[in-house]
Amino acid sequence: MGYNEIPESYPNSIVGRVKDSLFYEPTTVQHFPIGTIYRKDERAFRYAYAGGAVDSDQGCQPYYQQEVAYATVAKSCVKGTSEIVIDVAATDGIAAGGAIAKNYLAGGSMIIFTHGTGSFNRRILANSAVATGGGEMTVKLDYGVGAALTVDVSHAECMASVYMDVRTAASDVKAVVGVPVADHAAGSVYLWVQTWGPIWIAPQGAVGNSTNVGQCVFRHDGSLDIADLVANDALGNHECQSAGWVMKHAKAGTQGAPFMFLQIAF
Repeated sequence: MGYNEIPESYPNSIVGRVKDSLFYEPTTVQHFPIGTIYRKDERAFRYAYAGGAVDSDQGCQPYYQQEVAYATVAKSCVKGTSEIVIDVAATDGIAAGGAIAKNYLAGGSMIIFTHGTGSFNRRILANSAVATGGGEMTVKLDYGVGAALTVDVSHAECMASVYMDVRTAASDVKAVVGVPVADHAAGSVYLWVQTWGPIWIAPQGAVGNSTNVGQCVFRHDGSLDIADLVANDALGNHECQSAGWVMKHAKAGTQGAPFMFLQIAF
């Protein structure tokens, strides 16, 4: 089953146990909706699509940036409408050419600006396909809009699920969304990424290596560093994304594994 063929009736959270072969090994066949939550002991995981290499020692990031920028509403609609039409620009889409695959945005988010009342944040359930060059796209939402929308006056912005096409990269403008359960060298696969609970992630030397050093942040490459108030590298660790905290030091109070408690999403 491809990611653009997911039935809307699929669950968002798994009750019960996932077979080990579907949990620990990447697969070329999709078995769950992208973003599905799986809780296993005190840990939490999300089901993701990887369009390239991922490293189980480092956090992974969405490969693409926001898919639809400040788009005008293409058709007026009344309050409560759950399917709206927007104008996708020729510079939108994952390749910045206006093309968006059918249901690629499913599981993502839309923010809607009426310019008359407050904005509305909705989950995207489905979207129609848009060809290269852009054009009108129908988006189905999980709940109707809170006010009437006016053609060419109201606006909307969209992003796909952050678990749609994750890869281990080295970007200082992309968030880490999970740590892959298994390595994958190349090609497209589906796999689980951990988002919460005990884990090991490749650390810099200062992580858990002295007293009062417990808070961790993600570096641009998905490895760990300390949340230092002094900018000790080009990025400035005090401004990096929070990752979690060191659970145990070595007996001498120095760096153990270190095991850390990941805190991205429960």
